[in-house]
Amino acid sequence: MGTTLALVTAGVGLLAALLAVLRRRLFMVVVSGRSMVPTYQEGDRLLARRRRSRALPVGSVVVLAGQHGHGPGHHVPVTVGSRVMTLRTSRYLVKRLAAGPGDAVPPECATAFGDDAPAVVPPGKVVVLGDNTANSLDSRALGFLDEQQIIGTVIRRMTAGSPTPPAPREPDLRKTPRP
Repeated sequence: MGTTLALVTAGVGLLAALLAVLRRRLFMVVVSGRSMVPTYQEGDRLLARRRRSRALPVGSVVVLAGQHGHGPGHHVPVTVGSRVMTLRTSRYLVKRLAAGPGDAVPPECATAFGDDAPAVVPPGKVVVLGDNTANSLDSRALGFLDEQQIIGTVIRRMTAGSPTPPAPREPDLRKTPRP
C-alpha cells in the first residue's frame, strides 16, 4: 500500500511539474474583433507558443502585446489611407507577420510611414497586418512595431467563437405525409 501511495504521489508531482513547464511555454488568447476574418473569428480561442520574434517566418500569425497607452476596451480613432475608423483595443493583438527586420516594407504600409519611408524594415522592428484589411488596427495605422511586442506564435485554434447560424433548410416535399 505504501508503494502505491508513493507512486501516486510521484505521478502527481510529475504531472504538476509538466503543467508548470507547459504553462510557461503555452498560453491561450481569445480573438477580439474582426481583424483576422476569415482566418479567425471573434471569440475564437487560440493556443499560442511563447516565442521571441527572432527568425519567425513571414506569414506567421503572431500574438503581440497591446499598444501602450491604449488599454483593453478603449476606442481609438485610426486613419488607414483615406478611411477613418474607430477600433477597439485589446490586451493582445493577433496579426499576420508581413515583414521582419531587413525585409522590404509592404507597399500597403508605405502611407503609414510617411514620405520618408524606408525601403526595408529597420532592425528590431516588424510589420504586421490583419487578414481583414478593411477592419484592422495594424502597421498601416501603427507603423513599425517593436520585435519585443511579439509574445508568441499561434499554433492552432482550440475552440470556435461566435458561429454563423446555419442557413434555413427547405422542406423536403418528398417526405410530406399524404392526406
